[in-house]
Amino acid sequence: MRKAAVCFALFVAASSASADGSGDRFPVRAGFVPISDGSYHVVILTQDAADATYCAAGWHAGLIQAQAKSLKGPIVANVGCWGDAQSPQSISFRYFDLAAGGVKEFSIDGGKMMPMTYEWRTERLFPR
Repeated sequence: MRKAAVCFALFVAASSASADGSGDRFPVRAGFVPISDGSYHVVILTQDAADATYCAAGWHAGLIQAQAKSLKGPIVANVGCWGDAQSPQSISFRYFDLAAGGVKEFSIDGGKMMPMTYEWRTERLFPR
């Protein structure tokens, strides 16, 4: 659980480094898509490099906005990474599932992802 919290802190730090002029907001692609367990969540894809050991070379950071419970309270995102799958419209997303305690992967239809602006302090998305 501590590793997941550290990963999220690193994601926020990396995200703020690539932020646009406002500092709190940066461009992303986001969509409401099915994840590995069949449920639907908002998935956010950034252009920041991902450095988790389960990420493929050249993949980017991303997150799943989902509420999970831990001993220290709610965790609002599963941090992961993404890269192009075998076709240009298919995206592979890998993340560490906090509930299962392991890495999971699912595919995203790239056509369902929209250009958005993400405000990392409030975890809100705005249209671009």
